[in-house]
Amino acid sequence: MLKNLYPINDKLIRFIRCKIQAFYLGNKFFNFHWQDKFRKL
Repeated sequence: MLKNLYPINDKLIRFIRCKIQAFYLGNKFFNFHWQDKFRKL
């Protein structure tokens, strides 16, 4: 039973980790982008 669930769980964990990483990097880029815009004003 657990052996059947493990691959799905592993994929889910990897997917969530990718989402968190993408969100974190996107947030960092977004903040940098806005700081740059305000500097130009």
